[in-house]
Amino acid sequence: MRTYKLVILLACAASCLAEVDLNGKWVEDSGKRSNLNAFLSAAGVNFFTRTAISVVSFKNEQLISQDANRYTIDGKKGPRSDPYFYTLVADGDTNTVVDMGILGGPMDTISFVKGNALETRVLKNGELMFISARVRTGPNTMVHSVEHVGSRKKTTSFYNKVG
Repeated sequence: MRTYKLVILLACAASCLAEVDLNGKWVEDSGKRSNLNAFLSAAGVNFFTRTAISVVSFKNEQLISQDANRYTIDGKKGPRSDPYFYTLVADGDTNTVVDMGILGGPMDTISFVKGNALETRVLKNGELMFISARVRTGPNTMVHSVEHVGSRKKTTSFYNKVG
């Protein structure tokens, strides 16, 4: 994992010092969500769980609090509005652990700012599993995509800032 951290540090040396303003409460426009079933399948989620998630209407939520390069995400996900909470440090070096739930449980993350996006590399036992990006697309809009690295399958969610 040290080699991977060095590569990230070199790749984002200048942009890691930047910030992306993601402060606020974000609610997903679930009608625009794309490719969730294919992504979950690629990530190894079983058929019954994928089907249960795919047939129920739900909106994910993220309350993002930002202090410089530190992003705290407090949210609800999935049909049962399961709560989650974690902090990402966008310096390209600091490892934080995020519970990825049905995608594989606790995993290491390394985050950085790239352009207008907060990007996160998610690793399990040192192997890159997922790439996540939260992109501020307008004053009240954000796109959050997560890609399964092995299959290149990606799910994308569109969020609106509320309140």
